[in-house]
Amino acid sequence: MKKYTLILALASALFVVSCSKDDDNNTGGGTPAVTNTSKLCNKDWKVEAVRIGGFDVTTQFLQPCQLDNLTRFLTDGTVNNDEGATKCDPADPQSSSGTWAFADNETKLVLDGDTANLLVNSGSVLKIGISDPTIGNIEVEFGL
Repeated sequence: MKKYTLILALASALFVVSCSKDDDNNTGGGTPAVTNTSKLCNKDWKVEAVRIGGFDVTTQFLQPCQLDNLTRFLTDGTVNNDEGATKCDPADPQSSSGTWAFADNETKLVLDGDTANLLVNSGSVLKIGISDPTIGNIEVEFGL
């Protein structure tokens, strides 16, 4: 159930990414190398969809006030979550932070110690997923 909570937390805490150009691994003139970190950086990520077993359950699990949340991954291993223009609870802080890292040859994304499979990281789409023994396969898709 902890993993299920992680995915819902990820879905409700939209990620905005801000990384420095130093992470582009530019080794001299020419085009910088494209890495998972560079594809994750300099983007404002928002939850586009939550799927369980292939079925879209976004509106069943997320309120409109959660769909405007933003998440920002920083190159120092921190992630900043912003509540966006509308907060579900006015008493909640506008922003919070945590940690992130890649694992298993960059096939997994670890957020605050919880691990999700990195399904897609194209630079414009980010999809993560877990397999929960009770619920099944849960996938969260983020877009720009």
